Amino acid sequence: MHSYTDRLLGGFGIVGGHLSIAAGAAFSIKYRHQKGEVAICFLGDGAVAQGSFHESLNLASLWNLPVIYVIENNQWGMGTHVSRAICTDKIAERQAPSYGISGYTLDGMDYFACYAGFEKIHEEVLKTGRPVLVECLCERFRGHSISDPALYRTKEELQKATGRDPILLLRQVLEEEKILDEKGFKEIDKKQKEIVIAAMKYAEESPWPSPTTLEEDVYAP
Repeated sequence: MHSYTDRLLGGFGIVGGHLSIAAGAAFSIKYRHQKGEVAICFLGDGAVAQGSFHESLNLASLWNLPVIYVIENNQWGMGTHVSRAICTDKIAERQAPSYGISGYTLDGMDYFACYAGFEKIHEEVLKTGRPVLVECLCERFRGHSISDPALYRTKEELQKATGRDPILLLRQVLEEEKILDEKGFKEIDKKQKEIVIAAMKYAEESPWPSPTTLEEDVYAP
């Protein structure tokens, strides 16, 4: 969650806490006249109920900020279904007009639909300099965390969700188009597992950081 690098500001433990930071990043782009730059912010459906969501969209629209807010709506905020937390469906399409901005709904399980959709959305933001709200409809395959057995969902529901795994759907297309075969997929799978195992090994073998580094990169006194 908290990994960050150049041009990636990382995640935050507070739900919705990063939305205003994304608006700030977009303001920086506008202030510095950085042509061709756009800020993009990902959030879950649970963050839509946070005040920071509405505050950030309001300022982004008011100040004409080049930012794309992407709601990854997997239907569940921890153990609460989206229908019990948000008073509307089609979140982006219905809430975006309240702030005078464009709103789009994409199939988050379809790689090609997302690619084509975001290509157009990116062009729109570059052209208008205005924010856009996007909702990607997704599925969650497991509980919120390893301590959540997701007993509030039926086995049939989970089986239906995993049947639309975007990786498997993409694989099916690549096979049909004869772009990759079974051998190619196995090589990719092997390489990705090696990367994950190497990362785990690095983390487990790394020493604990010194307490003296606690305040490094902290700008507030």
